[in-house]
Amino acid sequence: VIDRENGKQPMSVRHKDTTYVIVYNGELYNTQEVKNELLSHGVEFRGHSDTEVVLKAFAEFGEYAVNMFNGIYAFAIWQEKKQELFFARDRMGVKPLFYYYNGTKIVFASEIKSILLHPSYTKKINPSALYSYFSFQAVCSPGTAFSDIYALRPGTMLTFSASGKKLTRYYSPSFAPVSRDSLPTAIEKIRFLLEDAVKLRLDADVEIGA
Repeated sequence: VIDRENGKQPMSVRHKDTTYVIVYNGELYNTQEVKNELLSHGVEFRGHSDTEVVLKAFAEFGEYAVNMFNGIYAFAIWQEKKQELFFARDRMGVKPLFYYYNGTKIVFASEIKSILLHPSYTKKINPSALYSYFSFQAVCSPGTAFSDIYALRPGTMLTFSASGKKLTRYYSPSFAPVSRDSLPTAIEKIRFLLEDAVKLRLDADVEIGA
């Protein structure tokens, strides 16, 4: 957690004649790297929070910005001029995002129980999810245990606009063999990656636990 005072949400910014508003759950580990890129484009900042960096990266680069992010996140950004609502979830789906859409209303949250409290949603079991659970002891994404409530899949973007909704997969893991390294070399590379990952997570204004 960095710069809690200037990272309060919802956060809004005016950029190129339109207003962007974000609600964000997560952590961006390469905040300074993305911020430096934005500074080189003349973007100004009022604080040091990763929320501001995510919002202004989207305002400057659009949905391409998600390819710049190294972190765990789920966020929603409203673009006033286009009247569009944009969702994105991190590559491995560490941070959850659920949504309900009935054609006129969109309700979203990081937990399903928040959506169940909304007056526009009527609780109803999803029969397909029930079948999946008893067969595999898991509910297959994007379905959930509740009818018409969906999980945004990992590495996926979702846009709602006047023309409908658009779902785009921006990342898919590859399991194809990509290395012919010797065992000592592989160990060295993995150790470097692990130490680098830990180092990236140590930048915080609050105490860090393990």
